[in-house]
Amino acid sequence: MLLSRGGTSAVSALLLAFAVAACPAKTRVYAVSEVCGGSAVTGWSSPRQVAVVQPDGTAYAENVEEPEVRDFGGARWLFFNDDPSNGNKDLRYARWDEARQAFVVLGLLPGAGLQTPTVDGNPALDQDGGFFFISTRTYPNPSETIHAATLTVTGSPPVATVSGIRRLDGLTRSGAPWASQGVQVTWDSQWLFFDEAKFDGALPSQSDIVAARRSGATFTRLSDAELEALLGKVNTATFLEYAEALSADGRELFFTRTWVDLTHLDQVVMCVMRSTRADATGPFDLPGHLAVTNPVPGVVMEAPSLSPDEKTLYYHRRSVGEPFARLYALDRQ
Repeated sequence: MLLSRGGTSAVSALLLAFAVAACPAKTRVYAVSEVCGGSAVTGWSSPRQVAVVQPDGTAYAENVEEPEVRDFGGARWLFFNDDPSNGNKDLRYARWDEARQAFVVLGLLPGAGLQTPTVDGNPALDQDGGFFFISTRTYPNPSETIHAATLTVTGSPPVATVSGIRRLDGLTRSGAPWASQGVQVTWDSQWLFFDEAKFDGALPSQSDIVAARRSGATFTRLSDAELEALLGKVNTATFLEYAEALSADGRELFFTRTWVDLTHLDQVVMCVMRSTRADATGPFDLPGHLAVTNPVPGVVMEAPSLSPDEKTLYYHRRSVGEPFARLYALDRQ
């Protein structure tokens, strides 16, 4: 998820496709093996597209980005954000229909003050209804972009509503050009994992994954030493790490790693990565890759989200020539 200060560029369709993960020009081209590193993670299927439809059954013809799939309040939900060309991202939601084998889009996610004329996206939900998302409504003064709220489900058929929106301050480095462009909460609500990006231009030049531990009603960011011990084998100095997702037991971390050079748009590399650890508190190991984009212009693939039964990993993908980002999945075998 790119938090462009001036909205998404419309210079060309190709730049639009890359805007979600682009970074300033570098000095060399990196191969897939250098960016994705490690070995291929086995035990997962080939990618498949997941059906997302309108209530009348027709295909949903808008962007489905930054998916979050959760079971809550007696239903399975898909929370996501759109990405119109004007940069005004909004939060939307869909409910799983078993008979149709599809997510049925219900529209904008309701909630007083939830949707703004800026970026509102990257939803995350915990077992208690804690709802977290990214919003640039106050950026750059102050520069904090992580927000929290409460999600409730009512009615039959069920619908969701968000209330009690508040900004979480003190988690990211103080002041612009630093900002968070993604957030994930563990299912037990004890940890926040988020990415911290440096926007020293219109696009980030650096992005690393950071963690915060629950402390009463809020979260406390780990010290630099603790972060290095926990995520030192995940983050890199050269590439962008962001869009994280965790398993319920905290032992699997999925995320996106990207390298793209605006002067070499035919050489973009994006990887859906997986790192594991021995227990729920130990350090994450060197990651392997589940899926990669070959160096083909126009392909965006990012933002993994693990299904409630942890048998499916969802993510969004947009290929060259496609007007919208679609929902894709890998199945654990």
